Amino acid sequence: MKFDACLDPSRFWFILEELYKADIIDNFYHETIRKTGCFYSKKFNVYIDTSDGINDDYGLQDPCERILAIVKETRGKPFLFFKNYYSPTLCSNIEKVASENNGKVIPFFYWDHSDSFRYYEWSIRKELTKKSKMAKKIHDVGMCARIEKYKCPLPSMYDPRISWKGAEWFGLYPAKDMGYVEIDTRLEFFEKFLKSRFNFHHITNVPFEKMLDESMKWKAVFDPPGNANVSFRMLEHGWLAQCVILRKSDVDFAVSWKPYFPEVNFKVSNWEDQIGTILSEKEEWGEKSLHYLETYCNPKYIVDYFVQTINEFEGCL
Repeated sequence: MKFDACLDPSRFWFILEELYKADIIDNFYHETIRKTGCFYSKKFNVYIDTSDGINDDYGLQDPCERILAIVKETRGKPFLFFKNYYSPTLCSNIEKVASENNGKVIPFFYWDHSDSFRYYEWSIRKELTKKSKMAKKIHDVGMCARIEKYKCPLPSMYDPRISWKGAEWFGLYPAKDMGYVEIDTRLEFFEKFLKSRFNFHHITNVPFEKMLDESMKWKAVFDPPGNANVSFRMLEHGWLAQCVILRKSDVDFAVSWKPYFPEVNFKVSNWEDQIGTILSEKEEWGEKSLHYLETYCNPKYIVDYFVQTINEFEGCL
């Protein structure tokens, strides 16, 4: 099966070479659906969602504007929808729309598409890993993030499954301003760690290289939720075999990261004890995280999984 692909090369840089090697693409064109890789064939279409997902704290479902734009485009044609940062809880509306319109949602993987990771860290990650392992650990937990409110557009007045901004972005309905819901998640975590028993270090607004250097002095890196439940910090530090602590959620990749990245339930009274245990096993967690990324989140594995899933889907049509 061959496809015409429409995507933003800068967002898909991590797997582009492997896509070429897989020999499933006839032609490459510019992105047609926002933050989405679109793969068109006569028999069925395939889509890769590279959006961030949504933070649990918003109290909203992952919005359906992208999947509805796909349904509008496919007009009953079968399709696969690969969802990065998949959550069975937050993506239930998306799955319902897909299943009712001849589509199927597939949990997927993701990569860091930032220029900093691509042009700095990726090529020298092994050297940086050695440097990080040799660095003296001064702080128990560190966090690099802006301490600011995050906001998410509220549902559209025309369809509660989509955001009012999404209605505009994807050309589904007029953009009637319904306002935003705001969250203070990062401030809450910042204050939590400041009041905790841990030696906590926070940095923000520093160059990427400086951020990585500072993180090497931390026993563990906390990846604080922002607009989504996880951020690129998970990948940037995981690739350096650093211990990365995540907030417990049901967000995951196609091959679960749960056994490889420690997650903490901050809603329970013993969350500090959970982190204490993680810190006592920090080297082991760092090695497990790196093993996971090298094994399951490398470009070849991701594209092989992508192609295998496509072939299985085609065989069922």
